Amino acid sequence: MLLEISSVHKRELVSGVIFCSCLMLLINIILILFCPNYNRHIFLYSQPCRENLKMKRKNTIKSVTDSFFLKKITPRPSTMQLLRDLYPTVNWNRVDFFEGLPWFTPFIASYVNAQALPQFYSFNRFSIYLRNFDESRIQNISDIVHEAYHVLQGMRFWNGYGIGGLRGFTVYYSAVFFKYGYRNNPFEISAYDQEFRFLDFCEKHHQHGIVPEADVRIFKDIKAESTLVFQKFPYRYTDNYFVLIACFFISALVTVIKPIVDIIVFIIKLVTPKTSNNKSANPNKDFVNM
Repeated sequence: MLLEISSVHKRELVSGVIFCSCLMLLINIILILFCPNYNRHIFLYSQPCRENLKMKRKNTIKSVTDSFFLKKITPRPSTMQLLRDLYPTVNWNRVDFFEGLPWFTPFIASYVNAQALPQFYSFNRFSIYLRNFDESRIQNISDIVHEAYHVLQGMRFWNGYGIGGLRGFTVYYSAVFFKYGYRNNPFEISAYDQEFRFLDFCEKHHQHGIVPEADVRIFKDIKAESTLVFQKFPYRYTDNYFVLIACFFISALVTVIKPIVDIIVFIIKLVTPKTSNNKSANPNKDFVNM
């Protein structure tokens, strides 16, 4: 019994440490952006290091402000039909698609190139973000299939409703994330399994990840593939309920804090002078799907 209580306390402590670390990171980001002279360790660095720090700060500001307003995408009819066939119970009128990642992603999950999240300023909508929204390649379509599975998961809890980021999906996802990490939590395992099944299906029809250009005709009868079609996300939470409750309050706190931070970032975007970028983006650059 003592060991069991100790384990519970340990998980709660880990949750608290992670949350406090994220909060301190947020505070430091705000100080760095607002206070050019803020760097309590600046005196330890040589002049080149100071210049490097200034450049990093400038790049951070540019990255945040550039991704504050993302380009909304209307997927091809073939892509939307694919998603309706794979996940027929999802209300796709409640889902928006964007090219690029949210401004906060580099600070909390710099390793991802695609995300599916509840919309913070809605009660029932979700967003799918892709760093490079290219529907001509099977690899990118598989990213969409992966993130769309997360939307299916999101609508599994509380029917996808909530206040901003306070949704059943974020609460349960956070709870298992703290215990299992990113790649080994049940939400990501099932989403990656779906993505790999989809890629196997494409391989059987001689459609590979990068080349040739995707032939969407192979998706015509994909709804007959029983292993790819999901009416709902089969899941039951079996871990510690104290952690689940803690994640509920953490999600609620984030829901309160994020609008304030968004206002700060918006102000920074307004006062930051625009810089011309002569480097053209390479649309064929490959990214590893996370």
